[in-house]
Amino acid sequence: MLYRYAIVFLMLLLVACGSDSSSGSSDEGPQEPHEIKVNDFTLLMASDSIKALLGSDRFKLVFRDGDVGNLVLLEHTDGSLKMTKLADGYNVYHPTFSPDGSKIAFCSAYEGAPFESRLYIIDLKNPEKMDSLDVESAAIPRWYVLPDGDTIITFVDYNGDDKNELWLSSASWKVTYKVNGFGTPEKIFDRSYNGGYAYDFSFAATGATRLYFHRAEDAEDVFEDRYGDQQVCNVSVSRDSSKLISFLETAGKMGREFTHDQSGAWHHFIFYEDETGKIVKAIETLPNTAFDQVEWLYGIPVQVGILSSMDLEYFDVVLIDYTQSKVHKFIKSDGVSMWHPDLWFDR
Repeated sequence: MLYRYAIVFLMLLLVACGSDSSSGSSDEGPQEPHEIKVNDFTLLMASDSIKALLGSDRFKLVFRDGDVGNLVLLEHTDGSLKMTKLADGYNVYHPTFSPDGSKIAFCSAYEGAPFESRLYIIDLKNPEKMDSLDVESAAIPRWYVLPDGDTIITFVDYNGDDKNELWLSSASWKVTYKVNGFGTPEKIFDRSYNGGYAYDFSFAATGATRLYFHRAEDAEDVFEDRYGDQQVCNVSVSRDSSKLISFLETAGKMGREFTHDQSGAWHHFIFYEDETGKIVKAIETLPNTAFDQVEWLYGIPVQVGILSSMDLEYFDVVLIDYTQSKVHKFIKSDGVSMWHPDLWFDR
């Protein structure tokens, strides 16, 4: 058991790297009979609360089982919770739903790991069949719907530290995915921007381990350091028109000045920058916990992420309401380490 916690702690270190400072508040979690259990997982939010936040209580949640490496899929429909295990035998990171919720893309290396990575797609109607993108390396997939209706996946060909000289020769890519499989990959930008793109592809961001920003109309070799050369991670560009960039950081100078927090705790806040690079908000975690692996949901100012205890005794899933600066306890785990969550909801 101690060995497992040591491995998890190592992964945390690898993964880690006006204005309004807001303390995250939380529903204490609805009590019985609202809680719904399936195997080792408990849904803590009542249907009405989920609807109020997402507009629907029909959702699919996927995440990596940190102890085994495969995927766990939880589906909530008609007041019941169903669990399915996927991708047995694969070492899965960064799973993400297609816009219609019918497919899941994932890769085989995690953020900050300078290893070759494979990109796979599972069709939930036929989960035994895996499509794999035939390139040397592809990591951190994200789905987008273009104005012409085409569905694309973006990925990066290098997943390591952006201070490494290998980052300077890397690239960001896009590829279509249709019924007959993958199209031909096309380069978007020089260098790997693993934090994603604005909904209109006007800019991109990365954050392993510096927050670099690239504006689409700039020359290919132009990028900006948006956080004073300080260490950040889990950068995620919003998937609506707000063009916000969220990230976690390691108690750096700029974060301390904005929040006036001197605790020195890592991942104690989620920080938010606007398109100009100005910090506009910081949402604080719940007491004695840390944020990790926070990602925006599609089309709304809500995020899904991991909340862990400081002693790494548990890993639960939370929903973060950016507008209300509120952290909602969502899925509780009984002994399973949950990593890299993604949430699809029926709009």
